[in-house]
Amino acid sequence: MVKNKPHRVLVIGADGADPAITEQLMAAGQLPNLARLRARGLFSPLITTFPPVSPVAWTSFLTGVGPVRHGLRDFVSKAPGAYRPTLGMFSVTAGEHGLPAYRGRRQAPTLGQILTTAGRRSFTLRVPGDFPPSMVNGGVLAGLGMPDIAGSFGTSAFYTTEQSRVKGQIKLLRREANGGLRGELEGPVHTTAPLYLPPVSQGGLEVGQWTDWLPATFSLPDGASVEGIYRLKLLRRDGETVELYRTSIQCAPHAPLYPLTSPPDLAPRLAGALGPFATLGQPADQSGLQNGLISAETFLESAYQAWDEQAILTRHLLAGEEWDLFIAHYFAIDVAQHAFWRAMDSAHPAHDPDQAARFGHEIARAYRWVDQQVGDLVQLAGDAVTVIVLSDHGGTPVNRWFYLNSWLREHGYLYEHKGRVDWSRTRACGFGTGGIFLNLRDREARGIVAPGDEYNALRDELAARLLSLTDQESGGRVVKAVLRGQEVYPGVRPGEVPDLLLALHPGFGLGRGEALGRVQDKPAVECNRSWWSGGHEGPYLPQDIPGILLMAGPGLLPGSQFDNPRIIDIAPAILHLLGVDVPPQMKGRPLISAQVGQIFSV
Repeated sequence: MVKNKPHRVLVIGADGADPAITEQLMAAGQLPNLARLRARGLFSPLITTFPPVSPVAWTSFLTGVGPVRHGLRDFVSKAPGAYRPTLGMFSVTAGEHGLPAYRGRRQAPTLGQILTTAGRRSFTLRVPGDFPPSMVNGGVLAGLGMPDIAGSFGTSAFYTTEQSRVKGQIKLLRREANGGLRGELEGPVHTTAPLYLPPVSQGGLEVGQWTDWLPATFSLPDGASVEGIYRLKLLRRDGETVELYRTSIQCAPHAPLYPLTSPPDLAPRLAGALGPFATLGQPADQSGLQNGLISAETFLESAYQAWDEQAILTRHLLAGEEWDLFIAHYFAIDVAQHAFWRAMDSAHPAHDPDQAARFGHEIARAYRWVDQQVGDLVQLAGDAVTVIVLSDHGGTPVNRWFYLNSWLREHGYLYEHKGRVDWSRTRACGFGTGGIFLNLRDREARGIVAPGDEYNALRDELAARLLSLTDQESGGRVVKAVLRGQEVYPGVRPGEVPDLLLALHPGFGLGRGEALGRVQDKPAVECNRSWWSGGHEGPYLPQDIPGILLMAGPGLLPGSQFDNPRIIDIAPAILHLLGVDVPPQMKGRPLISAQVGQIFSV
């Protein structure tokens, strides 16, 4: 068991927790553990990053520096010198056996690496952007970025005996004479493996039941084999029609195909102690829900199964290991807000009274679930521990979509040919979270915008027209700010960051798919009636979508406050609490050391 010793820090990441919702639920008595922390210490909004997306913000937390210095600047951006999107968290190259190999883009050391150098021990679990995991004294479990066995962010499947429906993620299911069901699993590099579900009489499923984790082995062309795990739910058995849902096939934790933990033997040890567990960086099947592959009920069942597994794993490590810093991240609130804002918010255009009756409580449920994890971990950690609960951003309704590339096409800045961007005539195209890249001569392969006066005039023209854009239906302005890329990311080479960056008014969100540089058959602005009904990515200005910060611990006076704390300020505060020198590259303010004797006595 963990010994109670001074100067230890427990950090709990409540991804997406919003200050206003947190305040409301605490006042209603629904978050007793967070309320107790607040009574012992402080509660404050927390200023996030730009853009306010999880890998960017959480990497800023882990490193104490902003996106310019740590290198993760977006989920997706335009590849420098090429007309295609590229992932912002890592680069992908060809590895052994034809499988992808991953290299992280983070350029600054994490808290775990800094503590390792100082001879201290830490654990970091499931923090977004922390993939591949870095070597530390203690352990790292990869977060968002960790792919499934096929190298995707999570590809589930729906199986049916109705052959006419088979297409894409809808797969064929064959009934056997004995009542068993047979299908096919798709693995890496075009491999397959059999799927078989026995009849009920032999241990098969009743309608509505789930399997435990099932193993799958895929034989690669060169003779090597890889192992995965997946779960099944029987959705329907009605006459000749049978329907089955399959989760994403994930890397088996006892033999992960891609880097899952640091040290590498941590995942097999956890699997040996606890059994198989979800390894995908974001195991909730949001795309399956958005695409109509599964119902909201099945989505929630699958998500909470994975989250409950993670809670057990987290408590196991916290109680069974020695540590100076322990960081646990949970996605439940963020996922619930994306999917169920429309059910909670009667003013949302996608609000439906029947759905509200069924799912209107799901966001509050997710907050309560995280609150329970906070209570369990605080109890296990003991009294002589400073506890920090924070989120990377908050949440807001997404009532209207803004399709940036549709707007650029509509106004003559972007042209298409046979459904693809025609770069011989296109002057500007959107990539990433609200980024606009100009097709600059001598920088881009087919650049047509002349450097200098023409480039500057085009930037100014775009900024002015976007700032004046009014949504005809709501009457509201769409774009709140237009920022220069080189001002947001000073010192970064031109072409590696957008020439312009948009910030939208809350209530508007960038249309799905825009980040990939696609031009969709959509109007510039349209009503959002999808399941993705709440968001944070916007893009929004950091002050418009703040996260939360709660702190309590020895020496922290009840009712304490910090002046506009930022997410990059947390890392130097943690190092101060642990008695470790703050590296000069950290740009966060020393929130705590500036108030020694007033706030903390350490």
